[in-house]
Amino acid sequence: MDITLASPAPRSETAPLRPLAVLRATGGWLLLAVVALAAEPTALAESAPLTLAAPAGALLLTVPALLVGHQFLNLRAAPSALLSALLRGYCGAGDVALGLTPLALLFSATSALGPLILMVTVGGAGLQALAVTLLRLARAEDAATAEPDLAAKGRMVVLGLAWAALTALIGLRLSFDLANSLF
Repeated sequence: MDITLASPAPRSETAPLRPLAVLRATGGWLLLAVVALAAEPTALAESAPLTLAAPAGALLLTVPALLVGHQFLNLRAAPSALLSALLRGYCGAGDVALGLTPLALLFSATSALGPLILMVTVGGAGLQALAVTLLRLARAEDAATAEPDLAAKGRMVVLGLAWAALTALIGLRLSFDLANSLF
């Protein structure tokens, strides 16, 4: 008797993203700030919106550059596939931020390290989002080409890295405002 267990099918990258996922991700970023700064109500009022501004603002400011660069380089992925990859990266990072909330709560409740933990967790979730989003963008481009095209892959890698660098710089600038409000 042969018993094999079927693994669950991976969720499609092209399946529409549910609004609840975007809401959960946004809530994850905000809840991380609220929990990390629970002991400091004045810092909470200033810093909770800035915590969300770093990832969302960096994404909103760099998406047009990515889409224009993608068209300029004659790459094949549909803009909707690129936007889906970007939004899934944001949602994944928001889920990571939501998962880091208990850690932030622990440090906020037991020490004065809440603001520092907030900065570290926002930075870590942001780096994770960039890495995963780069892979998703490359996957979207690969799915759009019928045959392997090394030149297109190279152009997509360069575009992805340039977009990630621009996003990281803007995210760091917005995080600098968050750090100024905390320390």
